[in-house]
Amino acid sequence: MPYLSDEHKSKLDDAIIDLTTTLTESDVSVPGGLNYIISQIVDRVVVKHGESYSLYNTLLGSVEASKLEIYRRLIAPYEDTKIKENGDVFAKKPKKAKKGQQKLPRS
Repeated sequence: MPYLSDEHKSKLDDAIIDLTTTLTESDVSVPGGLNYIISQIVDRVVVKHGESYSLYNTLLGSVEASKLEIYRRLIAPYEDTKIKENGDVFAKKPKKAKKGQQKLPRS
């Protein structure tokens, strides 16, 4: 996740606060509204800079990196808490695999 300097963050924060307020305090659907916001930002960057594989790759990479950071910093710790509260869904100690390739048993 590219962490921005305080100076660069302050240039974006007012717009982010306005969008967040509209998204959370109006009748706009949060999933639909967030998707719209992201799509519009991407579209406007492409219109301003022109289409190129490099730009599309950069934009998609930024969205993917944001997704992964949200998962790593917010969702994974939440899931760990829920595992402690409700128990794990996975086996505690998986069996050790034999060396080499294995065929899965047929049902």
